[in-house]
Amino acid sequence: MRATGIVRRVDDLGRVVIPKEIRRNMRIKEGDPLEIYTDNEGCVIFKKYSALKDLSDIAQKFINTISDTITAPMLICDKDCCIATIGHTKKIVIDRPITSEIEDMIEERKIYRHGENMPEFSPLYDYQCFTLAVFPINVNGDCIGAVVLTSENTAEINHLDFSLGKITAKYLGSQLED
Repeated sequence: MRATGIVRRVDDLGRVVIPKEIRRNMRIKEGDPLEIYTDNEGCVIFKKYSALKDLSDIAQKFINTISDTITAPMLICDKDCCIATIGHTKKIVIDRPITSEIEDMIEERKIYRHGENMPEFSPLYDYQCFTLAVFPINVNGDCIGAVVLTSENTAEINHLDFSLGKITAKYLGSQLED
């Protein structure tokens, strides 16, 4: 933990304002859920909450199950970073931040397919691959992340891979439904 040198007072309703610079650096937007932790030394810690990150083991097991069938590498991302993958080196991509293009596609809650309505871009910062398709993961009307199919080049995505990406997004969303 590092000190920022910023001090804020608690108001009469128990609220604390998180400074704009910290919100920008930590990619915290209005409406984002924050988890609150405390420790034995009196520290209060705010952490961005991701329900999908709680499912990272299940997500990884599910995509490992379909790995013999799907040909396109796959990333499972929450609203901030990659949480599971097949076809990519896990040490390199897990916890790597998603690009603003993927963030926008998650916010728009629409399926994207390369060649139809999607420009060429990489789904993760500082990682070279191409995005072939993006499938939002919806839970009770909220989009909490996406399944992203990728390629080393801008190849067309086949029908089976597209269907498996869509199924993966629906399955993960169903795991968090009420």
